[in-house]
Amino acid sequence: MKKANVSSALISSCFVLAMFLSVQAKAQDQLLGIYWTPDRDGKVEFIKKGNKYFGILIQSAHPKKDVNNPDPAMHTTNLVGAAFIKDLIYKGKGSWENGTIYDSRTGKTYDCDVTLLENGDIKIRGYIGFSLLGQSVIFYKVN
Repeated sequence: MKKANVSSALISSCFVLAMFLSVQAKAQDQLLGIYWTPDRDGKVEFIKKGNKYFGILIQSAHPKKDVNNPDPAMHTTNLVGAAFIKDLIYKGKGSWENGTIYDSRTGKTYDCDVTLLENGDIKIRGYIGFSLLGQSVIFYKVN
C-alpha cells in the first residue's frame, strides 16, 4: 500500500512540475511574433534562438543600407533582414533584459530591455549603462 502511495505522489509531483514548466515556457515566449515599429513604417519579428530573443527587421517603408555602421564592411548590408535587437533573456513577469539594440540612424548600439504591456504591445527601453538614462518606445503587436 505504501509503495502505491509513493508512486502516486511521485507521478503527481512530476505532473505538477511539467505543468509549471509549460506555463513558464509559454510566458517567456509571449514576445515572439511581429510588431509594428513606433512610426508604423516597418515591422519587426521577434524570434528565439536557444534561450535568447532577437528582433529582426522584416519590412520597411524606407529600405536602406547600413551606411552609418562604424564597420565600413557593413555599409552595403541591407537593414531589412538584419537583427537589430539581440540577446534578450527572459527575466520573468513579462520582462526581457540584458539585450542590445542597434540604432541604424546613428550607427550606435545600446543596452536594452523589453517589457510586455497588458494589451500585447511591448515597451523597448534603450540606454547606456543605467536604465534610468535612456529612452523608451512602444512597438505595436500585429494582429
